[in-house]
Amino acid sequence: MSESHIEACDVQLCIVGEELKQNKEFIQKCQTFGQPIKYTRDGLDYVDEENYITVFVLQQFEGEVFGRLQREKRHILSKIAVEDLVSSGLPILVKGKPVYCLALLGCYILLNGYRHKAEFANLLKLVTSMGGGMVKDVGKKVTHVVAKTSIGEKYDYATTFSIPVLTEDWLRAAWDNRENIGYRANTKEMHERYKLPPFAGHVVSFYGFNEAELEDMTQMLVSNGGVLAEGGIKGCEDPSTTHLVIDENNVELLPPELNVSPTCNVVKGEWFWNSIQIQAAANVSAYRWREGGLMSPFNGSLFSPPTPSSAHSTSRKRKRQRRAEVINALAADSPAHKRRSSISDLGLLSVSGSFLDTSDRTLLSPEPERGSVAQRERGASDPEPVLVFDLRTATPRQQVFHELITTESNYVGILDCITKIAEEAENPNQQGGALLDQQEMKIIFGNLAPIRRVHTEMLKKLKHLEQNWTDDSCIGSVILDFGEDLLKAYPPFVNFFERTKAQILECDRRSPRFHAFLKKCERRTECSRQTLTELMIRPVQRLPSMSLLLNDLLKHTRKAGEHRDIQELDQAINKVKTVMKHLNEEKRRTEGQITIFDIYSEIENCPASVVSSHRSFVCRAECVEVAAEDVLCGKGYELTLFIFTDILLIAKKKTGKITGILRSPSQMSLASGQATLQNKALKFVSLIHLSAVRRLVDIFDSVEVDSRVFAVVCRQTEDLRERCFTFQLLTETQEDKLIFLRNVCRHVANTLCKPDAESLLVRLGARDMSLDASDLSVSTLSKTFSSLHKTKQKVGRAFSFNKTPNKLKRAVSTMISPMTGTMTMRSDTLGSRTTGNHIYTPSESLRELRLENECNLIDGQVQIELSVSGTPSGKSTPLSRGLQSCVNLGDSPRSSRTQSRLSPGEENKDPDFRTPNLASRPSFRDRFRPRSGTFASFHRKSSVNQ
Repeated sequence: MSESHIEACDVQLCIVGEELKQNKEFIQKCQTFGQPIKYTRDGLDYVDEENYITVFVLQQFEGEVFGRLQREKRHILSKIAVEDLVSSGLPILVKGKPVYCLALLGCYILLNGYRHKAEFANLLKLVTSMGGGMVKDVGKKVTHVVAKTSIGEKYDYATTFSIPVLTEDWLRAAWDNRENIGYRANTKEMHERYKLPPFAGHVVSFYGFNEAELEDMTQMLVSNGGVLAEGGIKGCEDPSTTHLVIDENNVELLPPELNVSPTCNVVKGEWFWNSIQIQAAANVSAYRWREGGLMSPFNGSLFSPPTPSSAHSTSRKRKRQRRAEVINALAADSPAHKRRSSISDLGLLSVSGSFLDTSDRTLLSPEPERGSVAQRERGASDPEPVLVFDLRTATPRQQVFHELITTESNYVGILDCITKIAEEAENPNQQGGALLDQQEMKIIFGNLAPIRRVHTEMLKKLKHLEQNWTDDSCIGSVILDFGEDLLKAYPPFVNFFERTKAQILECDRRSPRFHAFLKKCERRTECSRQTLTELMIRPVQRLPSMSLLLNDLLKHTRKAGEHRDIQELDQAINKVKTVMKHLNEEKRRTEGQITIFDIYSEIENCPASVVSSHRSFVCRAECVEVAAEDVLCGKGYELTLFIFTDILLIAKKKTGKITGILRSPSQMSLASGQATLQNKALKFVSLIHLSAVRRLVDIFDSVEVDSRVFAVVCRQTEDLRERCFTFQLLTETQEDKLIFLRNVCRHVANTLCKPDAESLLVRLGARDMSLDASDLSVSTLSKTFSSLHKTKQKVGRAFSFNKTPNKLKRAVSTMISPMTGTMTMRSDTLGSRTTGNHIYTPSESLRELRLENECNLIDGQVQIELSVSGTPSGKSTPLSRGLQSCVNLGDSPRSSRTQSRLSPGEENKDPDFRTPNLASRPSFRDRFRPRSGTFASFHRKSSVNQ
């Protein structure tokens, strides 16, 4: 700011124009600078004044006055710029170019990739008008780079020193906010929004990649601002192609007929992925592709290009050397290449649902050569003594032990490689910041450190034993020393490996930087072109591999005669098997707990007591409820049964509902506006403890015909009576139903501590269960009626705002309450008034009540009018007004016939008489038959009218 601001005594403001002069508020702001203020109509009065540096303030940056002052290179500020300086507490700004706003104040911009003078002049004018400055070359003064392409020395300088490289749109966006006082474009948010893509201006061609890699790289290239060269590999011959990316692991020589353009940079695939990781085009000098071990002539090599004949001879020589090495390795007579005799140990891990299922093909994949990973990771600071192993003089037992050390060394090297990947991903000092946050790092790599520590210590002891090898050396004792450590280190990693793998895939999908980082790591030699997921599964596969080697070692030890290591090897094998069994059990237990949480989240209004540490999920079954005396929801309802080790959870499937439908005001919170339910597929119905189950009944239609219907007989503690719920399983065959029922019986027997689970399952016919054919058949029509019934109930509740059933219930409960106080009885017929106090019982109150009804069936809804006798004609009492209501009983059609009057006490003799339960909802079956005990069967039973 020192070059733009001078001493206050040398500056004066000159307000140009009558409009600004009359603006008293603006003049007061200008006076805050403490500098002389002059006024002029056109600025001619102070053009030649030499005593002061005059800064002219204009309302508009256009017109004759502005043009003349600009041509004379006067210092010009706009009204907005002055107001911004005052609000920011800054002194008067003196610039050689007119300044309209301060959006780029303090920014010094370097342009890259602009060749035309007109473009440069327009951007220069735009930058200076916003208070910024333009720089011609790289230097410490540069704060921003505005570029068209990510190629060139200026771009490399900016990426090296972490200078923001932005597009031209950043300047346009800043100019659009020129009227906003206090706006600054130099913010991190603006830098991220208008950052130049890594491959802007790049035309790239690929060679040596498979189809999947090529498709992925092409997509990443286009999404990051690049363009794919036309013509495939021939595209590198076009002078417009900027880069040829080669798979350095597969390609040694380019086709001789290919003429790469001199302006095309031939780089390795690592350059491409590293550019995406750092979100900037990497410097090609560090990623030049080398042909035949020397730098290619297209890359500016100091070496002369090899002739075609010498290149081909060199290639043939390398092929002969590799062929000889492969033949020598295949000819080696080692027990490691013989068929395993203890392959049956893999059966320990082939449990259904077990995580440690060694059928995974990666278990049989070849491991890198011993020392290739470990030595590279440890580096020169940790030298190891070189031990020459002579395969011809070694005994079979020593050869197997050597193989054990080789695989253990490779395994530790893989763990070191994963640790290195974790450190690089977590490094906050890398360009672009850390690739993963702390939570993601903990999920992916958090449980690996204890395993690496145990195997590193074990490898040290095994190598020490190999260096001091004798025929009496004991290997089993080394494994036994780390048995407990293995048991503690592996469960946390194995139990949550699925979550680890899912987190890797999620980060790979969500973050392009992490995706590029994984691709770059995959290309490393120490990773052997394996993905991070494939490397992370090695701890799961290590224990089975170790068990096989120990069994082979035990076999060759026994062949050598009596040895003290036989017993210790046997104990070591048993210890490893114990660890694997424990891992399987822990894995199943962990998966069971996760499944319970998923079920709890799937069911609406599910009791929280379902989630328990001692409970495990067994299975689930889809079924339909069958008509019976005891029902849960009704015939035709689709239910889901969740079987746990101690409970049976029943939930029903929710039908599609109208979102945003209004409820009655008493149920909807108007303040919160919550008018819809959570979108869950199931709704809780009932929970039955398996200790309450008495029998499971397999129901068949006839002796020859089996059905998919079964019943559950239980006695719950809520009502202390036996109930029988009948269901129809949605299974394909009768055998599936029997498997399900036997599974349930086994867990019921375990809960009841009964030794014979088969005694809980009985087989009965439909007639024995008092079920007819209509009850057993759950047709499509029944399901349709059930769906219509539920829909009508929802619509009735949705559009019912008067809450009539609840009002009627309160009115009747108040009327028949045994605590009814003094009642005044009037008799207009006798012309006299009798007043007395009497406590009435509910039966006496009902006898004195006559409910006169008029039933009008309109659109499936019954309109009921209630009145109490003893009132004058045309009048109503508060009681009668409270009973007058419109009740939605359309789902239970009844006849409007009037039954004969009953004398007091005769209702107890009538078997069809039922006291009305106004709070209950009619069942599914009541829609198709009239029911006694309705309002139509009640009349006033007063002695006055008899």
